[in-house]
Amino acid sequence: MIRMKRCGAPAQLRNGSSQGGEMFDYLLRMFRGEKATLAPEVVPAAEAAPRSFPLDVTDEDFAAAVLNADRLAVVDFWADWCAPCQIMSAYVGILAQTYHEQMVVAALDVDANPATPERYTILGLPTLIFFRGGAEIDRIVGVVSYEELRQRVEALLGGVEQVHKGQVHRGHRESTENTEDEE
Repeated sequence: MIRMKRCGAPAQLRNGSSQGGEMFDYLLRMFRGEKATLAPEVVPAAEAAPRSFPLDVTDEDFAAAVLNADRLAVVDFWADWCAPCQIMSAYVGILAQTYHEQMVVAALDVDANPATPERYTILGLPTLIFFRGGAEIDRIVGVVSYEELRQRVEALLGGVEQVHKGQVHRGHRESTENTEDEE
């Protein structure tokens, strides 16, 4: 099995090869409700539109790329060893292609960049954090369906601020309160 750093990024396969976008294209067509075949369409290079993959950010450029963004930004906090992260990375790749004009879509490897996850108290992976004007406005911890993620993005792009502090997200509690059972 070939592990991909960023799903759908043909030039970024872990084994160094420059192939691999076929499955991403298949998934993208499937999510859009189009006919999903594994045979890619042949398009002349001059007609092919450039793809927009998640921007790989680091501790050093996080503020410039995400916090200072002039629009909604989402960051996928992931690790290479995290299997659920691979699922969410595929969804984030689709977001990057679909919403690249409306929002900044970034990804941060928590193992290579430990300061930023510590600053935002990343306790579980995968975690997606949405930012507007440099402030966190929403957070998703764990794997959610693409449809749920898309609906959340649409709501945030529509100006709905969804701060979910203290609420349960897929079995993860985001609160500093004591969560022991009281009897």
